[in-house]
Amino acid sequence: MKSTAFNPDKDVPLLTGKVILITGGNAGIGKEAAIKFAKRAPAELWITGRSHERSKPALAEIQAAAAPGVSVRFQQLDLGSFESVKSAARAVLASVSRLDVLICNAGIMGGALGVTQEGYELRFGTNHMGHALLVKLLAPLLSKTAATLTSPKEVRVVVVASEAHKYVPKEGIHLDRIKSDGRPLTAIDLYSESKLANVLYGQELARRFAGQFTVVPIDPGHFATGLYTSKGAGIFIGLLGVMVRFIGTSMREAGKNYLWAATSSDVVSGEYYRPVGVGGDGGPFSKDEALRRRLWECTAKELEGHVL
Repeated sequence: MKSTAFNPDKDVPLLTGKVILITGGNAGIGKEAAIKFAKRAPAELWITGRSHERSKPALAEIQAAAAPGVSVRFQQLDLGSFESVKSAARAVLASVSRLDVLICNAGIMGGALGVTQEGYELRFGTNHMGHALLVKLLAPLLSKTAATLTSPKEVRVVVVASEAHKYVPKEGIHLDRIKSDGRPLTAIDLYSESKLANVLYGQELARRFAGQFTVVPIDPGHFATGLYTSKGAGIFIGLLGVMVRFIGTSMREAGKNYLWAATSSDVVSGEYYRPVGVGGDGGPFSKDEALRRRLWECTAKELEGHVL
């Protein structure tokens, strides 16, 4: 299947008046996507990261590339902490009256095994649970924004998954072990599980919010980013990083699938797209409706009581 011919500078309309939030937009593909979004003149572009100080160079780069009048704003967010997620959501809700695009981009692949503040396996907790809570808290604003538009389909949640979702262990997602450090699975197995969770949860969000806003799980593509260079990443992830540097796509192309998913009129809510705009390529477990329901029910139970 061939990629859609797509040039953000020509094919993305001006985003005048729109508010966009990108988690982890301070580095890697998220930053490249933020630069491309900033050029299309949204009213506000929110970037999250764990540290404002470390994010300042990226913020300056994004602002320098932005069209005149774009406000580039930073919000501290640690997806491994529900309190941090709630604090970030409160800050956004107190500052804006609309939210047109939410891109759930931030994530981790390598590093040592461990758990988040709430005790979830580190990759599952960061890549899936933290984003699931953020979407839950911001969904009313997304729906409110969509209700003001002629086409609610223009309001988008883009869930950044990965081709890795195709390579999970044979059980799919070990939902009985999400509150552990994931042993005996490896970091790459755990990352793959979290990315499958992104795909399945995006599909279920699309089903439950049908007619309110659009949800698009995507593969960002293969680029040499910090995902492959985390301290303690492990030999296999390190080798992946070396391979991606040789066969991966130029970082100039990074973020295109984000913009396509966030703006194209051809998007089908709930469909998984690889770069750029190619659907119908999800792995076997992406079609497992029973697992999708179990993941939704498990996640919803874990998020009970976490409100603003």
